[in-house]
Amino acid sequence: ADGAADEKLNQMLSNFEPDTKDQFTKMRDLMRQEDKSGTGKLSMAQVRKPVDSVKIAGLTPGMIKTAIERGDTDGTGDNINYEIVFSKLVNAIFESHNTKNIATA
Repeated sequence: ADGAADEKLNQMLSNFEPDTKDQFTKMRDLMRQEDKSGTGKLSMAQVRKPVDSVKIAGLTPGMIKTAIERGDTDGTGDNINYEIVFSKLVNAIFESHNTKNIATA
């Protein structure tokens, strides 16, 4: 994985509430467990299971759909790059928190 991107991801994660951060960590661990062959790719069902099994405040079906579409680099729905999905979801929550913070400031 790209070191700078990982760094940015970790920075975003460190800004979250501990509970949100824990849920994201759990999601990523579950994704990695699903990836038995170590290809970095999962089927739609394999991606959905970890995503649906965590409770992350503010995570919407739209965010999930967009993140999975971004990770589905070949458009088949069978070879989804779950690290892309994960980082897009972290990004989406990070942005939604920032938008809220700006709006309430």
